[in-house]
Amino acid sequence: MRAILYNESSEHESSVLSQYACSLGKWIYGRALIDYEHMPEVHELERVHASIHVVARKLVRQFHEGQIDEARQGLVEMEDVADQVVSLLQQVENKVITAEQRALAQAELDEPTDLGLLTSLLTQNEQLDARIRDQVNGIRSNATLDAERRVLHNFFMQAPAAHCILSGPTHIYKLVNFTYQELIGGRNILGLPVREALPELEGQGFYELLDTVFTTGKPFVGKEVPIHWKNGQGKTQSVFINFIYQPIKNATGQTEGILVFAYEVTEQVIARKNIESSEAKFRALIEEAPIATCLFVGRELVIEIANETIIKYWGKGPEVVGKPLAEAVPELKDQPTMQRLAKGFETGEPYTVRAASGKLEINGVLETFYFDIHYKPIRNHEGDVYAIMVMGIDVTDQIVVQQQLEASQVILEQTNQRLTLALDAGKLGMFEFALATGTLTCSAQCKLNFGRPSNAPFDYPDLIQTIIADDRPLVQQATAEAIETKTTYYAEYRIHYPDGSLHWIKASGLPVYAPNGQPIKLIGVTQDITSQRMAQEELEQQVQQRTRQIQESNQDLIRSNENLQQFAYIASHDLQEPLRKIQAFSDLLQQQYGPQLGQGVDFLERIQSAASRMSTLIRDLLAFSRISTRQEATAPIPLNELVQQVLGDLELVIQETNAQIRVDPLPVIYGDRSQLGQLFHNLLNNALKFSKPGKHPRIQITAQQLPDGDLPTGIKPTRRTPAYYRVDVIDNGIGFDEKYLNRIFQVFQRLHSKSEYAGTGVGLAICEKVAANHGGAISASSEPGQGATFSVYFPI
Repeated sequence: MRAILYNESSEHESSVLSQYACSLGKWIYGRALIDYEHMPEVHELERVHASIHVVARKLVRQFHEGQIDEARQGLVEMEDVADQVVSLLQQVENKVITAEQRALAQAELDEPTDLGLLTSLLTQNEQLDARIRDQVNGIRSNATLDAERRVLHNFFMQAPAAHCILSGPTHIYKLVNFTYQELIGGRNILGLPVREALPELEGQGFYELLDTVFTTGKPFVGKEVPIHWKNGQGKTQSVFINFIYQPIKNATGQTEGILVFAYEVTEQVIARKNIESSEAKFRALIEEAPIATCLFVGRELVIEIANETIIKYWGKGPEVVGKPLAEAVPELKDQPTMQRLAKGFETGEPYTVRAASGKLEINGVLETFYFDIHYKPIRNHEGDVYAIMVMGIDVTDQIVVQQQLEASQVILEQTNQRLTLALDAGKLGMFEFALATGTLTCSAQCKLNFGRPSNAPFDYPDLIQTIIADDRPLVQQATAEAIETKTTYYAEYRIHYPDGSLHWIKASGLPVYAPNGQPIKLIGVTQDITSQRMAQEELEQQVQQRTRQIQESNQDLIRSNENLQQFAYIASHDLQEPLRKIQAFSDLLQQQYGPQLGQGVDFLERIQSAASRMSTLIRDLLAFSRISTRQEATAPIPLNELVQQVLGDLELVIQETNAQIRVDPLPVIYGDRSQLGQLFHNLLNNALKFSKPGKHPRIQITAQQLPDGDLPTGIKPTRRTPAYYRVDVIDNGIGFDEKYLNRIFQVFQRLHSKSEYAGTGVGLAICEKVAANHGGAISASSEPGQGATFSVYFPI
């Protein structure tokens, strides 16, 4: 893994990513889970081993996505999991060694296993070497040695495994048992070198192995090695063998030959590969299934395989693979799913649950889903349930529709009850008019609305006779239009009661059509609206009277605005004139009599400062007054052009503060150019003025479009429209505490003393007035020391 993440090698990347391709994985899935399935440590080892590959896949993905440092830092996490793997391997190794020692002891009593047979043969070979050495040393008699050689020869020749003895550096066949001869197709190879006897082995590496064993004197063990040689019919066949090349040494320790022990394991290898292929197909079947599918192993419900569909429903990502379900999807811990899975292990029977509800956390939100779920227990070769496959079909939409239909049925019943109550309470009469026959059917209330007794006959001709002659064409026209256009029938008309009194009737209804499109009937309701009509006429009289009062008030308002304009002129001329004289005479006193005044100069400077502030305040009040009374214009104003003009006015301050200002594309809005210029001038001037000491101001102006429903709660535009432009002026200045948010837009309200920051406290009040004049609103957000954002909302 480290080699991959540091670009040292990538040739083993597949074994790093796949838990089945690495050596340990092959042993776990090909041997341990089969032979030692009863050991809990093996199942824990399989779970931890799977988790280390999950970590590896995550780190490799991060590495390929460019997150190199994060991937390399993740090696620490992988090393922690690796420590767990080593610890579990030691535990499993101790148990396996103990088990195999017992099996070896039992094998001595029963039929020899492969391991026992190997051990026996190696022992026999060592005994043979020892006896040869004894012969050289004269320890045993020739007769004894001959007898022992015959016994050993018979053992070799009758052994169920393939044996042969090769002599010399060219590996000449000196002894070949029947099993070996059958393995090579019955060929007679005694006395031949191996290269001549089995020429088809050229290029398969066996000659080189024999040479190495003969040269080094070290044995070689091969397991499940593929070999291609000819059978008795001269055809090449491919098999798998386990074999041992054991050097035969003389009394001086020199290698004289090689003892070969071999047995064919083709069936076992093919069976194992079939199992691996079956497992791969099973895994692919799950991973590629179009419905949510996963496999849980063990009673801890470790997620062995999960396809992309079910991982999306869990909302936790592919990292859940290798973890117990309760840990990977904790919200399921106390839900029926866990009990159903436990039931599968207990009964071993498959079962299906329809419309099973479950709560899953998706992106931090707990949502309810409904699934048709099938639970399928999976058994091992001993018949025990070791896993459960779960397949689920999302039926949430169907269940929600069904619930909505049921709720709609309840609502419909309640609506019918309310309709009946409403008809009774509103004295609404129901009618049905058959167009073909002209038959009119009326409810009791409908007859009462026309001044007839509830039990009296009342048909269409009676209806027409009660309607005032001038209104009959209106009723007939409304009926014809509704039928022709397939729209609602509506009419208000006057009738005469039998006693001669005048009443108003409101009628509405819908035409009903046959499948062929022909109109059949008109159904609807009637209501006596005489009292409402009388109230309406009285209200119209009141409206006319109120309209006259409003017109008079408008005249008063026009006169008031004219007076305010006169006041503005006085404020701009008559009040400013005395202040200018105070400033001028103060300058003369300071210039001509400054030395004689001594400390009095300070008083003159204070007078000048106060007069300057007073002049500024009068100008701001004048601007505020004009903005409050001026009629809103409707010319299109490109805000980018307007803002550039304001920045030109503030050019000197921008240069002095070395401010950085970025203006994004801004919209065109309808409004008063002068007022909008005043708004942005005040906002930008404040952003420059309230900057942090010793730090260059950074200001950004952005804009975006918002639907009416997305406006913040506190924003109340003076004109409602479907959408608004929001223009933000963002700075990095000193900011303010938002508890003063309402205060900063009031006249004469300041958050800082005039000695800290100059100003009159009128600027933001002007901004609020401008926004309101344009049908919008203004707000701000800030934190002390974190800058401020002023947001202006304009209707579109």
